[in-house]
Amino acid sequence: MNFAGVDSEVTKGGHMNIEDCRPEVKAFAVAMEEQLRSNDHKGYTGWANSNKGHLFKRLLEEAEELRRASGTWCPTCGQDPGQTSNEKIRRKAADVSNFAMMIADRCGALLAKGGA
Repeated sequence: MNFAGVDSEVTKGGHMNIEDCRPEVKAFAVAMEEQLRSNDHKGYTGWANSNKGHLFKRLLEEAEELRRASGTWCPTCGQDPGQTSNEKIRRKAADVSNFAMMIADRCGALLAKGGA
C-alpha cells in the first residue's frame, strides 16, 4: 500500500478513513477496542465526564506498567523485569493509548464521533 498521498491529504486538513490506515495502525486500533471492552464488566459508562487530571494520572500509571512489561530496566526498584509476553505488552500499550485517546476526546480534539 502506498501512503505517499495520505500524508499530504492529512496535512491539508483532509480526513482519513480507517481503511486508509497502515495494517499496524488497524491492528492497534483493534487492540485498543479490545482493552476497552475487556473493562465493560466493571460497569464503567465512559470517559465523557471523567476529570482530565484523573485521566492524565491514569495515563502515566499505564505508561509505567508498559515500561515494566516491555522489560525496560527499572531505575527505581533496580530490577530488570525480564521477558514479558507480547500479548501483555500489546494490552499495556493499548491501555496507554486508550487513556491518551480519552484525553484527546475530553479536550475536543477528535475529529470524528461515531464514524469517519
